[in-house]
Amino acid sequence: MPIVLAGLLLAFLVMLLFGGTELDRGLLMLVYLNAEPRLAVAAELVRVATSPMLLAATGAAGAGWLLVRRHWQNALLLLAITAGGLLLAAYLGSLTAPLRPPPSERILPTQRSPFPNPASAGAVFVWLSVAFLLTRRRPWRTLAVSLAVMLALAVGIFQLAAGAAWPSDVIGGWALGLCWTLLLLWLAGEDLGEGTPRALRHSFREGERHGEPTHRDGPRD
Repeated sequence: MPIVLAGLLLAFLVMLLFGGTELDRGLLMLVYLNAEPRLAVAAELVRVATSPMLLAATGAAGAGWLLVRRHWQNALLLLAITAGGLLLAAYLGSLTAPLRPPPSERILPTQRSPFPNPASAGAVFVWLSVAFLLTRRRPWRTLAVSLAVMLALAVGIFQLAAGAAWPSDVIGGWALGLCWTLLLLWLAGEDLGEGTPRALRHSFREGERHGEPTHRDGPRD
């Protein structure tokens, strides 16, 4: 996991300096849909779905459900990932502004997104953590996490199709969202590979783990 986190952090830093380059411009114009008539309606739906207020409300609702089920630690973890992530993205957006292309270098009038793109980052913060922490077993966790990832990818791609952000903004948002979410899940002891909390993997006695009898009730005749 440390290697994965380091790779995501590196991707974030590279995208920070990548904005406005010729490749960044070329990727944007490749995906941009210009005057697609249905784009305006879809853009409004995505804007509402990824607004900080609605994303925060989604995280709070997920934490509330976990509290009802008395999963106190997971509820706090979900709040830390979602609320902390949204605040982190907003802070970084103001901090990185001097390093990004100025408004005069934007090639589309709709480009207003800071770096990292808050919609892309927020979608990962909230939807991925909700999917992971509200489901405990396969195949439901696998299905929920896969759906969250696809939705987060769709949000980022749509930001480009609508001309709202540089590709580097969106990729930086994805990298930040994954790095922050995986970091906190990993620090909390969640098993990110098998879909069960890490603690449960060590809750069996050595004999049980290998299918051997443990004779808890004492030796038998």
